[in-house]
Amino acid sequence: MADKYTVDSTPPAKEGDNKQVPITREWSETKSECFCIADLERQMDDCDNQIKYATDRKVELQAKIDEAEKVLAE
Repeated sequence: MADKYTVDSTPPAKEGDNKQVPITREWSETKSECFCIADLERQMDDCDNQIKYATDRKVELQAKIDEAEKVLAE
């Protein structure tokens, strides 16, 4: 079965606010998911925040490693 997308027929609360319209994706007879673009964009922002945190943390850890290696080299 190919992915089938169904858009909720309820019009958005505000004109042009299509990002809030629920969409259902079915990829088998028993499996489906419901989402809206606004929710997916929030999840993308959360991913970006997690990446930033992990990158900052990695820099902190590398600085500690560098300092520890200097101490060991003395």
